[in-house]
Amino acid sequence: MTAIRCAAYAFLSIWVLLFFFLSCEHSTDAAILESRHQFSLTIGKMEDQIDLIQLPGESFRQKIEMVMRNGFFYIGNGSAHKIMEFSSYGDLLTLFYNKMENPAPILLNTDRQDSRVTNRKAFAYPFRQVGSLAVTNSGLLLVEDVVAPDRQEKDEELGSILKYIVLRFNADGEAIDYIGQEGIGGTPFPYINRIAVNVDDEVIVVTQTLKSWLLYSYGPKGNHLYTLQFSEESIPAPDHAIASIDSVIPSTDERLIFIKVDYYADQSDENSGQESSYGFSKSTIHWIDTKTGEFVGYVDLPPALRATGSVQLFNREENEVIQYVVGASADGHFFLLSPSNEDMYLLVIIDMAGMVRYRGYVRLNDRETAYRTFHVTEDGILAAFIGGKIEAKVIMWRTDEFLRKSE
Repeated sequence: MTAIRCAAYAFLSIWVLLFFFLSCEHSTDAAILESRHQFSLTIGKMEDQIDLIQLPGESFRQKIEMVMRNGFFYIGNGSAHKIMEFSSYGDLLTLFYNKMENPAPILLNTDRQDSRVTNRKAFAYPFRQVGSLAVTNSGLLLVEDVVAPDRQEKDEELGSILKYIVLRFNADGEAIDYIGQEGIGGTPFPYINRIAVNVDDEVIVVTQTLKSWLLYSYGPKGNHLYTLQFSEESIPAPDHAIASIDSVIPSTDERLIFIKVDYYADQSDENSGQESSYGFSKSTIHWIDTKTGEFVGYVDLPPALRATGSVQLFNREENEVIQYVVGASADGHFFLLSPSNEDMYLLVIIDMAGMVRYRGYVRLNDRETAYRTFHVTEDGILAAFIGGKIEAKVIMWRTDEFLRKSE
């Protein structure tokens, strides 16, 4: 009986350990973060719908970008040549649209001369290619567009076609001017990666060419402030490592530019005689002082692991994955996202000293997602636009509450 009892205890202990192992996948310090569904959009061509129509076998080419400002959501829909402003409850408040590409609005007032008081307006503008968005503190809407083909230029030195501009619309829906390289009415930009606005209402246009990244900054009136240029060769790198710039994010409250860099190093054994084999080594966020153009700080990102294969007793295979920086808050918190397992992503928030301020999981269903984009507000709220097969959703995670608690 003693041997039987010991065997039973051993068998039970194994299953207890197995249960503990499986349940640790989402431990108390890395719980699933609850999302808040703000509103949904049906797919279609009407003014309160999103154009996510996609031909079979083709990727979605046009940009869809979402910005959250003062509780309002601005969504740019490149395929539909329009920008929509929604309340936090999903009420369409303002529409900027190309009337040659969209049906006449039914829900909104299109008459600028109408004396009736209404906060729901539609404004026609001949957009050619709606891209990145930003909204200033003073209420200007900034929209990436392109100039007509006969105004496009080829820059041999940059190896890029200069055709992108930043349109500025005031609160009355009027297109007041556009920003180019030199400022108001300037030379078109190379490819625009993003448009950002800091607390001083300065506009930063992040552009990208095959050879380098160029950042242009402008004052609230559109006057040119500075231009920064850097390439992967100018990024500090460990010995024998190759640097690859993943993203560039201007800070909102300081004159800093954050650059997320992935490093690749030779993974081969020096004694094996094999050819060099480069693999992912680490990721780092560097920052540049815009006044001097110098690198003034950096932080290495903590590694993120993704479970692969089946779960076996006392043996679970994990591989390191590259994290995506979805944004940064005004107080210097970086939001890192990486795939963890099926329908689950790891969200890690670190500060500029490398301290982890939050670690948890968010549910994101890749199989039912056609398009996804994220936005981090100045005060640290994470929001996302998620386009599916039958509808699109705008959701939020109140990560700002965790950041306040961690202070």
